[in-house]
Amino acid sequence: MLPGDCVSKILSFTSPIDAYESSLVSSMFHSSAESDVVWEMFLPTDYKDVLSRLITPLTFTTKKEFLFVFAILFS
Repeated sequence: MLPGDCVSKILSFTSPIDAYESSLVSSMFHSSAESDVVWEMFLPTDYKDVLSRLITPLTFTTKKEFLFVFAILFS
């Protein structure tokens, strides 16, 4: 079995939907798919700059949560 950090790295090369769906495979995949390492790879490279320019700050606890909020606001 692969270590969780290896699974997270592999998932970061997929899509957000694939990463989410892989979390349903096993508890190890679920844990890896929840990693901020995975979800940060799906964010635009300038997301920190975008956040700094918002008038109303966004509140989020994980990069996964931020990605979904970001997608809703900017789609």
